[in-house]
Amino acid sequence: IVGTIAVIFSLTLSPVVYSADVAKIGVVFFQKILVDSSAGKMIKQQVEEQNNKNIKILQDEKTQIESLEDELKKMSLLPVPVDKTKKAEKEKAYIARRQEFAKLQKRLTDEMKALNKQLMSDFSKKVNNIVREIGKKEGYLMILERREAGIFYVPDQIDITESVTKILNEQTAKEQQ
Repeated sequence: IVGTIAVIFSLTLSPVVYSADVAKIGVVFFQKILVDSSAGKMIKQQVEEQNNKNIKILQDEKTQIESLEDELKKMSLLPVPVDKTKKAEKEKAYIARRQEFAKLQKRLTDEMKALNKQLMSDFSKKVNNIVREIGKKEGYLMILERREAGIFYVPDQIDITESVTKILNEQTAKEQQ
């Protein structure tokens, strides 16, 4: 009886076992692609260059404000009384310059955020397109982003980060020609 049950049990399970499809799942690490790819390096360079320009603009403006501040201090220390209207004009100019500096600082910060957002959006679209192409071509059921999905361990066999980086580098080289 036990033998008969074992045979019947194995026959009922065998179609399930033999018809099971292996799900092909891939993982990609977006941050690594950003750091390692030539496109990611170009983004970093572009952001750094713009940031350095902004820093120089702000430093120049700050120097001019400090110069106005020094002039006001000198006016206060003069033994001969300074014309009050002249001093009031300098103080007004100083206050206006400081306000303009704050506006400039905010505008440049907003521009940097917008630039960074635009560059990252374009980069993300490129990476997503490459991942989709790889997924379709190689028959993946799904491809997860390593950090976003909360994945702590991935076997090397399912990590396609290097493939994506290689294709992205090739596309970037073609675009630069």
